[in-house]
Amino acid sequence: MAHARPVVMTTVAGEGIPLLNGTHAYVRDNPAEFAAAMLDLLREGALRTRIGSQARHFVLDRFSWEKSIDRLTQLLLGMS
Repeated sequence: MAHARPVVMTTVAGEGIPLLNGTHAYVRDNPAEFAAAMLDLLREGALRTRIGSQARHFVLDRFSWEKSIDRLTQLLLGMS
């Protein structure tokens, strides 16, 4: 996702990641639906680009070094 690549994952793989299904990635637990999502991404370049771009922005907005350091700093300051 950080490399602007679209992702199809299961619910278990996305556990703890507050992503929007169909916006930042596709979450599919049924094998046929998983395969269909993969084929959609392979066939539709614009969809691939859109999902990949939104995934990258999602990751950078929530999990960049800067964001992580800010959260860690807030946590540590709250402990004192």
